[in-house]
Formats: sequence, C-alpha cells, structure tokens
Amino acid sequence: MCGRAHPTGPCPTGRARLPYTQCSLLEGRPRYPWPAERKHASTQGGALANGKKERDPRVEALRLVAAASIAIFHTFMPWFSAMTGGYGTGPGDGIIDNPIAAPLLGFINLLGSFGNNVFFCISGLFLIPAAVAAAKETGNGPDCPGYWRAQARKAARRAAPLLATIAFYVVAVLAVSAFVVPIEDATPENLPGLLGGLEFIWVYLVLMVLAPAIGWAKARLEQKPAAWRAVAAVFVVAVFAVNAYIAFVDQGDVDRGLGDWRKLMSAVTYLAAFVVGGEVSSVRLGRRAASAFLVATVAASLGVETALAHARELDLMAATSFKSTSALAFCTAVAAVLFARSCTSRERAKKPLDAPVCRAAKSVLGFYILQSLTMPLWLGELYGWLVSLYKIPWFTSVHLIGVGTAASLLLLALMLAIDQVVRLPLFRRLGLAR
Repeated sequence: MCGRAHPTGPCPTGRARLPYTQCSLLEGRPRYPWPAERKHASTQGGALANGKKERDPRVEALRLVAAASIAIFHTFMPWFSAMTGGYGTGPGDGIIDNPIAAPLLGFINLLGSFGNNVFFCISGLFLIPAAVAAAKETGNGPDCPGYWRAQARKAARRAAPLLATIAFYVVAVLAVSAFVVPIEDATPENLPGLLGGLEFIWVYLVLMVLAPAIGWAKARLEQKPAAWRAVAAVFVVAVFAVNAYIAFVDQGDVDRGLGDWRKLMSAVTYLAAFVVGGEVSSVRLGRRAASAFLVATVAASLGVETALAHARELDLMAATSFKSTSALAFCTAVAAVLFARSCTSRERAKKPLDAPVCRAAKSVLGFYILQSLTMPLWLGELYGWLVSLYKIPWFTSVHLIGVGTAASLLLLALMLAIDQVVRLPLFRRLGLAR
C-alpha cells in the first residue's frame, strides 16, 4: 500500500493511500504528506525542522523580565510584611503613610507570582505543542508505545541540564559557605533543607515530565477543540476559586510544610499557567489588542492596590498578593506572554539586542537556583543596607523603592554574569548546555 497521502483523487500509483495519521507498516516511521505540515509540526514547539531550538527574542526578553520581577519581589518581601503586619515590624511599617510608595509596594508584592507564572506559561508555550505534534506523528501516535519512549528520552534530555545545574550550584554554595563566607543553613548536614528550598525548580521538573501526558490528552481531544478548551477553562477557574479561599479565608501558617494542601496548590497553580501556555501557543493577537490587554491587567493591579492602600485595608492588600494565589498576577502574566508573541513579521527582523538577550536568557535558570540558595546571604545584607538608608531623614519611601529596585537589578545582572562566565562554559564542554 502507498504510504503517501494525496490531497485529491487516488494515489497516482493506483495503490490505496494511507492517511498520514496512520503508521506506515512498511517503513515503521511517521509519514507526512506535505512539507508545510512537517514544518508546522516541527516549529509548533519552538523547534526548527533541523532539530535546533528557535528562540524568539521577545519571549526570551520576557524571561529576563520575569527574573527581574522575582528579584525585586524578594528584595521587598520584608518591607511589605512590615507594612501589612504579616510578621514582625520594622521601618517599613510607616510606608503605608506614603500615597505613592504604599500602592507601589503592594504592586511589587504581585511580581513574585507574576514572574513564576510567566516562567511556567512560557514553558507550556513550547513543551505542550511539541508533545501534541509528536502525538500526531505516524508511528508515534498517542496509542503507540513509540510515543512514550520518545517522550521519555526527551524528558530525560531536558532534565539532565536542570539536575546538573542544581548539583553545580549546591556544591558551589557549600564550598563558598565553608571557605569564603558563611551562608545560613548552607551546610552538608542541611542538604535536604537546601534542596527543599528549590520548590519552584522541582515543580518545573515535574511539569516537564507531565508535558507528554498533557500533549497526549490534548491530541486525543483535538478533533473536539471546544471540549479541551472547556476542560482547561474549568480547571483554571477551579484553581483560582480554591486560591481565593486560601488567600481570603484560610491562609494557614506562614511556614507551611510540603505536605500542606495549601502549599500543594502553588504547584497546581503553576500547572494551570503551564496549561494556559499551551493554549496561548495557537493564539496571535494583534499588537494593539495585546498591548491593550497587558495595559488593562497592569492598570487593574495598580488600581486595586492603590484603592486598598488608600483605604488602609492592609489585610486585603496581603490577601490579593498572597503567595501564588493572585489572579491579578496570573492574568498579567498571560497578557505579557501574549504581548511578547504579538509582533508583526516586519518587527520580527533581527535587531542588535536580539543575540545578547537570547544569550542572557540562557542563564535565567541558573539565576533562579543561585538566588534561592544564597538568599540568606544577600537578602539579609541588602535589607540591612536599605534600613540604614531609610533612617536618613531626607530618604523617603519612594527613594527606598527606587534604590531597592536598582539594587535588585544589579544583583540579577551579577548572578546572570556569574552563570555566563562559570556554569555555561563548563556545561558546553560537558555537552549539557541547552
């Protein structure tokens, strides 16, 4: 039988034709009828036909924005907590009296959730469509064992650099703590606690492993796209209904164990961002519509925080930005991803900053790990320095936010540079750089 599909009429050889969605019994490999379909399947997941990953500079720039958001968020965590009375008091408890700084601090407290959601949304943007495309390939269909074997190999190849990066920075931080400057809890005896602090990275690893199953499910339901979208929409709505209950009704203890269901909801929230990222992959808004959506979400976030700050509703300010539960941060993250993908073909022409941006974005993963492992060192030093500045009579709360933001960006640049100079060259030699 002919293994080639033809758009119209019978096969020219006179033999029966097989649709490309079936396995070729003669050759045992996927068959695609036309180059356009092959190109579509190979580029949906962010890859070129030659197997190399295609990096969109605007999406890579958004990765850097997400990293900057997380750096700024961590810098101001103690100040927001002091302002809202979350735990302890400090110089920041007077920020609420500043009509500009108080709303800004509330908005900054949304940036942690925003950055994390952007990261997972971008991951879903590439991994889920790639899994869907693979599930449609002949011989690797969702009912063929070859699909799962191939996806397991791909997941292992993705996981290897991640696990190697964790091991590299754990060893480096332990060495620095032992021989250069002590870092709280960075000891071999506390290795489980050190690794446990990388919750965000472990969730990412789990979602990488789950991507083939999500792609498999989506491929099976793609003939009924409305059904898949309905399932995804119900899932996201249910997640944020539970998140609202956590944030506004039952926050639990500040330091929650990994077994606490509220803690697990953070992972489920990032799964929602991952799934939405897969849906966003097939959406291309025009620049005006994407800009309007992003501006609307940012304005809504600022508006809510401003209203609550001026009304001195400190408990509600804390609830609207509580950990990963914020719907405002989630919507802003989705809007940012849509905006990053909204550029026109004319704007897609290469620009001078494209290469540096894509190169720097390769170190975002290293930044996430390094800043988490060294947080007891840099956050304590930075907080003490900002407190000393804040005690100067002319140094206002607005000055505090400006200087703290600049310091956060400098810290981000330093950690990215360390990763570029130390880890990436080593990993390239070892064949672990992606």
